[in-house]
Amino acid sequence: MATRYSKRQIDGSVEHYDSREEMEARNPSTSGSEIFEIIATSFNPFLAIVGFIIVGIAALWFASSIGSWPTWLRFIGVLCAAVIGGYVFGKLGNALLMLAIALIGIGIVYVIGTFVWQAL
Repeated sequence: MATRYSKRQIDGSVEHYDSREEMEARNPSTSGSEIFEIIATSFNPFLAIVGFIIVGIAALWFASSIGSWPTWLRFIGVLCAAVIGGYVFGKLGNALLMLAIALIGIGIVYVIGTFVWQAL
């Protein structure tokens, strides 16, 4: 009796295959470049708005220190910076959010490790 291979699909159904090669041909694994492509093509409008506001406020603060430029030029500079910042946050926001969560997790582990080290 031959070995059969089964794989559960996203919709909950189970597909059966007669060989491992057939199963891998129907369900290719996701490579690193495909994951990067998924992240690069995703756009999060909420993070775009957050980025627009954050970069806009930072650019406004920076532009207020430049008194020699005309007002219209400062306005256009702040608007362009906010739009570009919103776009970057929208495109890379998910990756930046995961990076921030990872850094917070590393910090928590470091603090706990420091407390344990001091207690010993």
